Amino acid sequence: MKKKINRHFLFTLLSFFIPFFIYLLTMAPTTSFWDCGEFIACSVTLGVPHPPGTPLFLLLGNVFSNLPTFDDIGARVNLMSPIASAFSVMFLYLIIVLFLKRFIDDKPEKQKLIEYCAIIGALTFAVTDSHWFNAVESEVYALSTFFTSIVIWLALKWDERPFNTNSIKYLILISYMMGLATGIHILNLLAIPCIIFILFYNKTRSPSLNEIDYKILFKNILYIAFLSFLVFAMIYQVIIKGLPIIGNSMQSLWVPITIYFIVVLVTFYFIKISHKSLATIFSCIVMILIGYSSYATIFIRASQNPSINENSPNTPTEFLSYINRDQYGAVNSFDPVAAIQNSSHNHWKRYINPPKNVSQINDPIRFKEEYLRKKEQPTISEIMDFVFSYQIGEMYLRYFAWQFIGKSSVDDTNWNWEIRAKPIQPNSIGKLLSPKYLEGINPFRYIIPFAFILGLIGFIYHLRKDYLRALSILSLFLATGIVLILYLNQHDAQPRERDYSYVGNFFAFSIWIGIGLYALIDRINNFISSKNIKLPSFIIPIIMLIVMPINMLATDYKSHNRSGNYVAWDYAYNFLNSCEPNSILFTNGDNDTFPLWYLQEVENIRTDVRVVNLSLLNTAWYIDQLKNQGHKLPISLSDEAINLIEPINATAYALNLWTSEIDDMTKKLQERGIKYDISKYGILPWKQTNTSIKCLYESFEDKNNNGVYDFGEVFTDYNNNGIRDNSKEINFKLNPTISNAYLRVQDVMILQLINDMPIDRPIYFAVTVSHNSMLGLDKYLEMQGLVYKFTGKENLDPSESPQLNVEKTIQFISETNDYDNHIKNSDDYIKAIKENKGIYRYRNLNNEEVYFSKDIIRMTQNFRSPFLQSAQELIYQDQLDEANDILLSMDKSIPINTIPILHSDYQLTVARLFAMAGNKDKFNFYMQDLMNRKDLTIQDHYDISSVLLMDSHTIIEGEEYIKKMIQNYPTRWEFSRMLVVYLSQTGRYKEAIDIIENWISLNDNFSQPEAYKEAKGWLDLLKNESSTS
Repeated sequence: MKKKINRHFLFTLLSFFIPFFIYLLTMAPTTSFWDCGEFIACSVTLGVPHPPGTPLFLLLGNVFSNLPTFDDIGARVNLMSPIASAFSVMFLYLIIVLFLKRFIDDKPEKQKLIEYCAIIGALTFAVTDSHWFNAVESEVYALSTFFTSIVIWLALKWDERPFNTNSIKYLILISYMMGLATGIHILNLLAIPCIIFILFYNKTRSPSLNEIDYKILFKNILYIAFLSFLVFAMIYQVIIKGLPIIGNSMQSLWVPITIYFIVVLVTFYFIKISHKSLATIFSCIVMILIGYSSYATIFIRASQNPSINENSPNTPTEFLSYINRDQYGAVNSFDPVAAIQNSSHNHWKRYINPPKNVSQINDPIRFKEEYLRKKEQPTISEIMDFVFSYQIGEMYLRYFAWQFIGKSSVDDTNWNWEIRAKPIQPNSIGKLLSPKYLEGINPFRYIIPFAFILGLIGFIYHLRKDYLRALSILSLFLATGIVLILYLNQHDAQPRERDYSYVGNFFAFSIWIGIGLYALIDRINNFISSKNIKLPSFIIPIIMLIVMPINMLATDYKSHNRSGNYVAWDYAYNFLNSCEPNSILFTNGDNDTFPLWYLQEVENIRTDVRVVNLSLLNTAWYIDQLKNQGHKLPISLSDEAINLIEPINATAYALNLWTSEIDDMTKKLQERGIKYDISKYGILPWKQTNTSIKCLYESFEDKNNNGVYDFGEVFTDYNNNGIRDNSKEINFKLNPTISNAYLRVQDVMILQLINDMPIDRPIYFAVTVSHNSMLGLDKYLEMQGLVYKFTGKENLDPSESPQLNVEKTIQFISETNDYDNHIKNSDDYIKAIKENKGIYRYRNLNNEEVYFSKDIIRMTQNFRSPFLQSAQELIYQDQLDEANDILLSMDKSIPINTIPILHSDYQLTVARLFAMAGNKDKFNFYMQDLMNRKDLTIQDHYDISSVLLMDSHTIIEGEEYIKKMIQNYPTRWEFSRMLVVYLSQTGRYKEAIDIIENWISLNDNFSQPEAYKEAKGWLDLLKNESSTS
């Protein structure tokens, strides 16, 4: 007799394996951008990543990196995320089942329907946008969601038999998982209110809504909130932050270790005397401490000086700073005014009204001051506008809608939400602030947003049937949504989309999707039964499976498929192999640094290149590591000076050493009779100053360790460092980079490294480094592929700064024909250069089957720049065939059908270069594509018209195009003028006169007096020409 298959067990397995195989098929094949490269590198080497650290992730990642699953080590570590994410889906299935069983009777057909609905709800969550995104790369958020799911499931398992002695194991396991989760991400702590709610109302039957005593309910909710706050504070403030504070105050790690053993002894005491409650509470505390102990990995490894050792948290003081994320500054939680003040790039103007009577302020400086003053003191309505329209609307509700309603595609602008800007009257003050367009919502992406609708139904149905458990889910939903938003207090703009942070919120809503589906199908079944219609029980669930998770899977598969995406790997490889042996490469941010760390630490590629991150170069610990660890840099600053470095004394040091600015400041101070203490007063504002660096070593000695220096003091060469070629001297203009008075520490360290580096060790800037960070050194820089090399040789042509090294750039950008062999070290690099082999890699950038996100498209724009620069230089040298070959190579490796050109003016440049190189077909192709773009401005249309009219092959098309622009923009004189000039040059005076007269008939002398006057002048001139011809 065949044994009957346990359907619940089968569905549990399916809820894991179905999403696991989806994630496995779409997993990134190697490292990705953002933190992934750092996390993989730190997992493999057990390094110390950015604060506040992820020790458990690193330990697990190290295990996975040694499993023989994939050839690529990055893929091995990536595998953690599909597994963790699939387990999250499995636990979601189990959670939905447990919630439904609390208020559904035990009839077999009802239990079967519960399982159907639970697995459909879980699989719907499996293919939501953000969870799927987290599931296919090496990031902490997949594991964070896993821990959230397992602690809620454990709480529900305890709730089945709350007072059974055997059930205490669930509480202890919850505590252990909470402790472990601190080694991943503290987002897991947001599940505490939901757990407390479940524990508080254990086995309590939810009365009907009519029977609720709202006073008692309100008191209980306040009590639960207090308990949740207490538990959260105990874990976060007492354990996570408190133990390092105690260790720091005592300057000993033995104190927190002693506290741990005391807690263990107290626990054994309560177990011995059989005090069940206190024994359970202290056992839970011990388990949290055991889980939290993964942080010992950070302290231990930091003391061993691994290659990646961010913040060097090897002392109690540094470890406390690391845990507190001091490197990133204070977190102004629940303070939207601070968020508005920290908003950058004029984004705050979207919420702050211009000063009153703005049209009457004719002084731009006064206007700016008044506007900035309003930024510092926003009104209540402006604050609420910021909170609701940006923090809640743009940075949360938009993400929520992506999951369950539909995310508009990158190219689809029909459903984009326009984030409005406050209107500024156009006058002499400046231009209108352009509104920001954001990727929005497409409610028809999944035909009908069933997931969203069912989630709402599920919430209402759950409230009616079991409002106490519905409130427990609601507490999770609010804690991981609105509360988290207000706590994070994000400023505008963020460097990237932040939807990955709110997956716990989407997880909570997905519980209601399963419950809502049950409510819907149960109602349909009752209706069918009342009509005596017989229908197999699985028919409607199968239909919902198709229209919801399967439909979402099919729609979003390509946009979430990372297979074949090697961009981050190739990006890092191309940067590293743009550098000569034993060089320094200055990089800009995470995406320019972390993939390079991955290649060096994991793949051992070009470890001779010292990657120097400019953001980190503002910190003393990083400068100390550059000087004293790994491939040491010859920084002549003493260790004591490095430990004291900050913008004020660094600026004073730089001005004293390399400029005459200090002399002028000293005179001003002496005239005012001031003994200058730079640690107290700062330094005087200064403007652009002449700077000169001779190639010799200097030593910066702190005079008396209290930050007081005599301006004009000469720092003598105490270390007797050797002097390089004293005839070499660079001269450039140096500008302050902070508040018109200071230099950033990174600026001073760039100058210091130029000053201290031996001649045979080249210095490079990545092309992604901002012009401001190059400190006016342009005339000493030479573009070589994706980097600018500091040559020390002045380029006397200011129009070509930085200068282009055509020969090297062409060799770099030429695609390698040997993808099986890597340039791994300096010898390989020298050999490839000598053999004139292609260097760069552009794997799959021309493959239409591979999806590239807007971030990838933005990053890869840099790949085109050296192609275009080289082609332009070859055209100037009249080497048109060679220029055409370069452009065709770019078009082949990085075509616009897979990697669109983001800026229209840039695409126009590409088209013009093809025209100048003699390739009319490609010129027409790029121009046609350009004219079909939806993001063209009036200036773009004008430039396109101009280019079309100038080319003999497109004159007719250009004439038609500009006539269309005249029709679309009848008030813009520049379009009519362009056509008038062209027609008059070809002797078509009557047509030109008609154009002018038409424009004059539609416009008047009052609105555009200058344009009107010019049009009348042209009209008189052409009538005169027409009569004489």
